[in-house]
Amino acid sequence: MKERFRALARSGIVLFACYYSYDIPSALNRHLCVDGKAFDTSRITYLYAAYALPNIICPLIIGHYIQNRKPRLSHYLCLIILAGQAMFSLGLSIQSYALMVVGRLIHGLGGEGFAFVQTREITLHFRDKELALSMACFGSLGRLGTISNFILTPFLAEKAGGFAASLAGVAITLASVVGYWLISAKPALKYMEEEIEERRVDFVEANAGTPQRHEAVAQGEPPVWGLGVSPDYVSRGGKAPGGCGDLQSLCLQRGSTMQSSLQDVCRKLGESSKFELFCEDDTIFVRHADSAGMFHPAFRVFLGMVFLFSVVWAPFYNVAPLLFQKKYSVGNKESGKMVAMIEGVSMALLSLTSVFSDFFGYKLLIMLFGGALMTLSHVLIYTSAGSALLVVFLLGCASPLISCYGLCMPLLVSEENIGLGFAILSCISNFSYTFSPIMVSLVFSLRGSFDDAEFFFIAVSLLSTLLTVVLLLYNRHYDLGMNRPERNPQMSNDNSEQFDKTVCNELKVGEIFVVEVGGRYEYIKIGTINTAKPGKHGSCKFLIKGTNIQTKKKYETSFTSGSKVDTAKLKRSEYVLIDIFGDEISVMGRGAEEGNFETLKTSDFSEKDLGLLKSVLDPDGKDEVTFALISAPKLCMVEDVRKGGKVI
Repeated sequence: MKERFRALARSGIVLFACYYSYDIPSALNRHLCVDGKAFDTSRITYLYAAYALPNIICPLIIGHYIQNRKPRLSHYLCLIILAGQAMFSLGLSIQSYALMVVGRLIHGLGGEGFAFVQTREITLHFRDKELALSMACFGSLGRLGTISNFILTPFLAEKAGGFAASLAGVAITLASVVGYWLISAKPALKYMEEEIEERRVDFVEANAGTPQRHEAVAQGEPPVWGLGVSPDYVSRGGKAPGGCGDLQSLCLQRGSTMQSSLQDVCRKLGESSKFELFCEDDTIFVRHADSAGMFHPAFRVFLGMVFLFSVVWAPFYNVAPLLFQKKYSVGNKESGKMVAMIEGVSMALLSLTSVFSDFFGYKLLIMLFGGALMTLSHVLIYTSAGSALLVVFLLGCASPLISCYGLCMPLLVSEENIGLGFAILSCISNFSYTFSPIMVSLVFSLRGSFDDAEFFFIAVSLLSTLLTVVLLLYNRHYDLGMNRPERNPQMSNDNSEQFDKTVCNELKVGEIFVVEVGGRYEYIKIGTINTAKPGKHGSCKFLIKGTNIQTKKKYETSFTSGSKVDTAKLKRSEYVLIDIFGDEISVMGRGAEEGNFETLKTSDFSEKDLGLLKSVLDPDGKDEVTFALISAPKLCMVEDVRKGGKVI
């Protein structure tokens, strides 16, 4: 079996077991007891709050940890998942509620961490191949675990008791962990080779330079490389030449004597997480980047909306079986099947919702409709109106519609902070999963009535829907584009012959894709491709970092799984340079286009390439200047420049 399929198989079986064990308390409900007393709603919701508690900060910590690619981290997380479920079952056996809570806390630490790490590993293995299929299989196995739990656990609880049903979760988790280790027994040679290759590239880039620099490093001398510091400029807070404005950082002067230690330079550069360099004559100016534009003001409204939606959805799963039993007079087994049906409807509708938003947009309107369906569902439950199947169907439809919020987040965050935005979003969601069950249990404890909890759900649903309307107004006022389709209709229709259509899941590192900004095209060369999944019910996102090949600036964006992206059709031609006048470049074709005279626009060239052509242009025409041109709409890149037959 190929290594990438081995990685998918071992990840999927553990995720299945993790999701199966996650909802065991809800599926058991009345079979959970201590001292002969069945658990009330408060105790069940506290178990879910304990699971979510470590995940308030877990994404940030694990995200920082796996930057160094710890290959054994997943093995440890598997053991943590198993230990958590075993401790929960032991607490159920000896009727210790405190031990159950600790078990759920440990289980949550391992489960969400494992899903986070394995998503990254699958991306590394499938980034140049079947990435869409792999992510779909990975997520579907998790949801299949949830559905299996709500069908199997109530049946086992009725036949053999709650402890036996919980022990089945331990057995399934143990089997998945053993399977993970067996599949991982063969060394992942390809993965290791990729890791070694990437680190070699990093080493070369970090040490690139002249032999003198390498010799200085080898001799233990700090390589200054001719850069000095002007402390007078720093203390005065002076002005940069050429209209650069106030620069509150450093002024590094090339060729000057070293006036401050290298440690001071590093310390001053380290005071800011970001800085920009400006070169004017013989001086390099370093300016701190302004962080005020990291997040749009609407981002706070967006986070509030997501938090409130999660506040409604998180505890409902915990109390849903008990609530269905009370409101619709069904048994434990039937209530579990109803929750499984909600998951099934959500799975079916999630892909349809993603495709619709990709082609037609209207993401905020979809979310607004989902919020309305969720509110209507809880109103029907509160009033005991309508059938149980209608409520199940409406709730199943509401979840994937609301999950469109993940598509809007990149539009509210600056390009270089998309990763941070997803981390904040994940932490906010998990905080709601901790806060909400506790809040619902307090509301329920006032009179011991599910009507109070349902009234709470309705109130928060209305408030979250109201925030969606506020976000709609922000979107209209600032033209944020949150209702636009992921596929740009103008580029898709008008430029179908100029660009190739590629599904974002099939993009490869080094490939060039095209984005349209203000009527102009920007060409981005892909540097890295990663995935992110905002929440348990969110859609997979592809986070792409690259470089604008014209401006050399960093670029970062995200696409929903399945979105189609315009990729460049690059054409290579050879020309003889005739003249450069004003904003036009006169050339004559060579090879297949021999003798054809053409006029190129200087605006399509980078300043570097245009400067190179101007420098080699021979006004007397004695030496013929030839060059290769890599072109696409509004893009011209110069290669292989020769003057008089000699390479420049």
